[in-house]
Amino acid sequence: MPISGQDLASILVPCAVFAIPITAIITSHQRKLAEIKARMGIGTDSAALNEIKSELGALRREVSSLRDTTTTFDMSFDAAISRLEHRVDRIDEASSATASLRTAPPARNDDTQIILGQKG
Repeated sequence: MPISGQDLASILVPCAVFAIPITAIITSHQRKLAEIKARMGIGTDSAALNEIKSELGALRREVSSLRDTTTTFDMSFDAAISRLEHRVDRIDEASSATASLRTAPPARNDDTQIILGQKG
């Protein structure tokens, strides 16, 4: 019994319809596996990986050094501000002590009234 063209088409069309999504699923899976391998470093040059790791370590040391330097400057700045505040407090105390030693101005007589803009 020979297979007719219509019978062959009725077999090939559904196969082609299902083959397209299956092919897409397989290629998508292979792409995801390649991405995972790249993230994990599988299949990459180990010398490049070691260089990247050493550069990362050097950057971490530099950041730590900068953090220590900024902390030292911050502490120095705080100490300078506290010294300035202490000096200002001493100056305020000294000025208030000299102000209390000054004599009060003479009291005015209520009989004498000065009107601005009026002569004599």
